[in-house]
Amino acid sequence: QLGFLLGQNLLVEARKLSDKLVIKTSEPALVSNYTLLQLRTIPAIGLIPGMPPETLWALDDASFAQLYHLVLLNVTRHHDQLTPALLTRLKRLAIQPDNASYYEQLQFLQALAYHALEQEQTARQLLAPLAAGTEATAGYYQQLLGLWQLQQGQYATAADQLALAATHHANMVSEARVYALALSGRVDSAQAIAARLIAS
Repeated sequence: QLGFLLGQNLLVEARKLSDKLVIKTSEPALVSNYTLLQLRTIPAIGLIPGMPPETLWALDDASFAQLYHLVLLNVTRHHDQLTPALLTRLKRLAIQPDNASYYEQLQFLQALAYHALEQEQTARQLLAPLAAGTEATAGYYQQLLGLWQLQQGQYATAADQLALAATHHANMVSEARVYALALSGRVDSAQAIAARLIAS
């Protein structure tokens, strides 16, 4: 029921339902949906859901979703939960052969966690292999790298990175590229892209 309500974007109803639930860590799909509800509502629900059991090394879809949503919640709201133990666990899960289908997303989660902890060099090293390529997913990671560079005040580098992402169909990249170009002193280029955005 909770998953259905979230899928329909019925957040008020999902919140009401969650107030009646007993969340057990032995039900990873429920924990995942509950965590997703926390991510999507403000103010957040007070309880921070648990991780999959320490003994679980081969993830399935439900336990992976539980882990994925919990790390996103910690990245956005609970940096104190991004502990060395969690980061080590993500790394170990990523190299498990049984988790090969989740490898890219586990690398992504590690990069996000290190970025949230302001360890930019490690975050970028983890994200760089995912951004190497020409497919749309690589374009997404290229866009994310460009946004991080923009946050760090590396405007010229960010503008080039965002231009690369744009060639690989990254969504919403043009607006950020306008800022990067303007802040790097390439005002004419920024104005040209802004004019195209306004026209479209």
